[in-house]
Amino acid sequence: MQIDTFLARWRHATGSECANYQLLISNLCELLEVNKPQPAEKSPWRATRPEQVTAISQTLADSTNALSEADIASRFTSKCAWKKCPAQPLETLVALGHARISDDNRLGTSK
Repeated sequence: MQIDTFLARWRHATGSECANYQLLISNLCELLEVNKPQPAEKSPWRATRPEQVTAISQTLADSTNALSEADIASRFTSKCAWKKCPAQPLETLVALGHARISDDNRLGTSK
């Protein structure tokens, strides 16, 4: 994609067009000649609490932004167990100081 094509396509776009962000990112990657972002691979939801805490901790560490509970749940293949007790592993991480909760109730690593 050429810069003129990119600018012509996106010149009149406003910040409220959130539905178009994936197309914008895709076009920008083409323009910059870099690989397009790939969706994160889903992991199986772990059976034991220590494994769950470790899995969520790794998910938070791998993310560049703070995540909501729904964002975290979307990273795992089995959501049934997640729906039963999502707060417990998250509270454990916060209590241990390995995660923090932001003002908008999103979780991130305690860096």
